[in-house]
Amino acid sequence: MNLKKFTKLQLINRFLIYKNKYPFFILIISYVYSLYSLFSYYFEFGIKDKFVFFSIPKMGKTFPDLRSITYSSECGYSIDLLRSSFNCDPYRRPFNYPRLILDIFRKFNLEIDQTNLIGLIFGLIFIISLTFLIFNLIDDYKLKFLISSLSIISFPVQLVIERGNYDSIIFVMMILIPFLIKFKEKDSNILNICLGIFISILCISLKIFPVAGLLAWRIFILSKRKSNLNFFKESLF
Repeated sequence: MNLKKFTKLQLINRFLIYKNKYPFFILIISYVYSLYSLFSYYFEFGIKDKFVFFSIPKMGKTFPDLRSITYSSECGYSIDLLRSSFNCDPYRRPFNYPRLILDIFRKFNLEIDQTNLIGLIFGLIFIISLTFLIFNLIDDYKLKFLISSLSIISFPVQLVIERGNYDSIIFVMMILIPFLIKFKEKDSNILNICLGIFISILCISLKIFPVAGLLAWRIFILSKRKSNLNFFKESLF
C-alpha cells in the first residue's frame, strides 16, 4: 500500500516537473527553428525560391530589403537617382528609405558583400531583444516562455528576419527607451535622459512611423502621473 502511494507521488512529482519545464522546451524549439531559418538565409541554402516559414515564396535573394540599401550603398548613385527608375536595387525598386540610413551604410562601407552578415546580426539582435522585452514585461513563469515562443515564430517576426529589414533595429532601439526611463526615475540620471532623447530622434530619423507610437505613449505616461513635474521636461523624456 505504501509502495503504491509512493509510486503515485513519484508520478505526480514527475508530472509537475515536466509541466513546469514544457514552456522552456517550447521556447528552445522556437529558437532552434528561428536560428535554422536565419542561418539558412545567411548561408543561402534550403528550399529553392521558398521562404522557410510556412513555405511563403521568397523574392529570389536572401535579405531582399537589406539588399536595397547595400546595393545602393555600393553603387554610389545620388539619392535622387536612386529614387528614380535608374536605381541600383536588384529588383529595380526605387529607394524609399531615408537618406540617413544610406549615409550610415556608406560611411562604414557596408556594401553588397556584407549583406548576409548584416542580415544575420540584425536577426540575432532582434530575436534576443524580443525575448528580453517579454521576460521583463511578464512575471508569470509559464506565460513568459509561451508568449516569447509564439512571438518568435510569428509571421511578422519571421518575415522581418527573412527580409533583413532594419525595422528590427528600430524596434530594438525603441525597447531601450522604457528601460532608460525606468533607470532615470530611480537615479535622475541626466545621461539616460540625453540618451533616450537621442534614440527617439534617431528612430524617427530612420523611420517616420515611430513618432506616432512615441507621442501616444508619452501622452499616456503623462496622463498617469500625479506629480507636479515640469511638463516640458517630462514631455521630452
